[in-house]
Amino acid sequence: MFVSTEVSDILLNFAKVRLTKKQKELLSILRSSSIIKKRHITQMVQILTTLTNSSSSTIWFNMNQLRAIGLVEFGKEKTKGKPLELTKIGKWVAKHV
Repeated sequence: MFVSTEVSDILLNFAKVRLTKKQKELLSILRSSSIIKKRHITQMVQILTTLTNSSSSTIWFNMNQLRAIGLVEFGKEKTKGKPLELTKIGKWVAKHV
């Protein structure tokens, strides 16, 4: 990993405790799926809504939470059109939770 073992253990424990079941599910789908390739957040919300049998507002809320804590990146007001992607830490957390 990119930090000490102690810090990575703390980060992993924090993610396991503080991320919701839905957020963990979304990270798992994004990590293990090729559907994320070059797709914008609006397209991905539609796909994730179907895959998780959740409302689009639930998906939007959770994706915005994951972006706020730095696990995913996607376009916002000044970066419209940026495709959805897991960050480096997001990939690591998704692999371990």
